[in-house]
Amino acid sequence: MQRLPSRTLLACLPKTELHLHLDGSLPFEFVSNSAQSRKLPCPASPQELRQYLHDLKSQARTADHTNAQQKNQNWGVFDWCNQFLQTREEPQAAAMICTQAKQHHNVHRVELRFCPTLHTNEKLTPREAVDAVAQGVPDTGGVIVCALRSHDAQHSIDMAQLTIDAHRATNGKVCGFDIAGDEGSWPLHLHQEAIQLCKAHHIPVTVHAGEWPNTIANVARGLELGVDRIGHGWGMATHPDVMQTCVDRQVPVEICLTSNVKPGAGQGWVESYATHPVRQLYDAGVKLCVNSDNHLLSGGADRAATPTGEIEHLMHDCGFALHEIVGLLRNGLEVAFIKDEEQRKDMLTLFDVETTTVLALIEEEEQKRKG
Repeated sequence: MQRLPSRTLLACLPKTELHLHLDGSLPFEFVSNSAQSRKLPCPASPQELRQYLHDLKSQARTADHTNAQQKNQNWGVFDWCNQFLQTREEPQAAAMICTQAKQHHNVHRVELRFCPTLHTNEKLTPREAVDAVAQGVPDTGGVIVCALRSHDAQHSIDMAQLTIDAHRATNGKVCGFDIAGDEGSWPLHLHQEAIQLCKAHHIPVTVHAGEWPNTIANVARGLELGVDRIGHGWGMATHPDVMQTCVDRQVPVEICLTSNVKPGAGQGWVESYATHPVRQLYDAGVKLCVNSDNHLLSGGADRAATPTGEIEHLMHDCGFALHEIVGLLRNGLEVAFIKDEEQRKDMLTLFDVETTTVLALIEEEEQKRKG
């Protein structure tokens, strides 16, 4: 087994987070402060919060299917988080905090995604929710508007039109559109009109597809519709024909390793990091980028997703070499929904400079180990 560079140096490698959910990534301090302000109960520590939400996920699976179809609702665990994101100030502040991963993990580009209708239970309109999140995201980041599979086709069309309007108004900071939610129950074709509307207006589109068992049809349909990225996509590994189409059409896949690993969930799910098919996708030529999905809700009570942690798992459990990791990280900037190509070029130049410096430090560290 290869020796990993120190976590400190891996944290210094420049990264992106192109698949990150706002409501699933709230820091403990934000939740605790918001709960206190709203006079709502809240677990007393980050560990207790993760355990509480893990238990909530485990207990609510049957009810979630019905709940997710209700107006302004989603899965119960996300609704619990979204109760703290209902005023203009709350999603703006949360977006600002969630995009500060650069401080600890050197993340250069965050594309924060969320469904605006989940933030309208008090006084906000969907457009006001989008504007609030966009104001919280720095100029180097972007906002992806999600439609929920469990809602009707008119909902996804409304979210697509909102994306189109906000993309123009924010000069591209609202940078893309997504279809999210339970793809096992509500297939992608139910919302293809919304995707076609965005594509007709040159709005980048990513879709959650191939994340659940037996959902390869969603990946195939997404590729047929000309989506610009696939979220998760690991189900392609057992369907070589669809995977080859993804390679041939050069559609990038947003890998979310920790989010996909579900020990004990049974056949059709990823049992461990070591059995995740990310290596198979990579070897087949699929263009991959590395993402956390949800900083708070991904993984388990004792297994969080972080930008640096995802790299460690790719190296330690999935056999990726350091130079391959650098390639995956660079892919993030190459496939980001950045409207200004000069900005992308500048970010890639900075990526290369920083990476060269960090690799030299890693080599120096390794020499000292051999010492």
